[in-house]
Amino acid sequence: MKNTIFSRIAVLAHLPNLSGNQTIIFDDVPLDASGSYNASSGHFRAPTRGVYMFYVNILSEAANFVETEVLLNGRGLVEVYSGAGRFNGAGNNMVITRWPFYVAKIQIQL
Repeated sequence: MKNTIFSRIAVLAHLPNLSGNQTIIFDDVPLDASGSYNASSGHFRAPTRGVYMFYVNILSEAANFVETEVLLNGRGLVEVYSGAGRFNGAGNNMVITRWPFYVAKIQIQL
């Protein structure tokens, strides 16, 4: 039987001033047991080869919208749209991807 490694990371951010093509830097990392998140660059690095799932939930304030994208080594995997009229609006998406090599990096970008 193969060993199974689970790595969970939870990150949060409140970002009032965003610009296009900006990598989101999460300022609150309540869980990162594997040390996979780099708070300086905003990149996640795989601790080992394997299959990884990323779930993203973006909340935008009323009368605003946010379009984000999850990138693997600069290649788009999935997009997330969040927007609403008079109320706050949430958007979410999930992607499951296989990392065949250790140097892969994930980032969430506007």
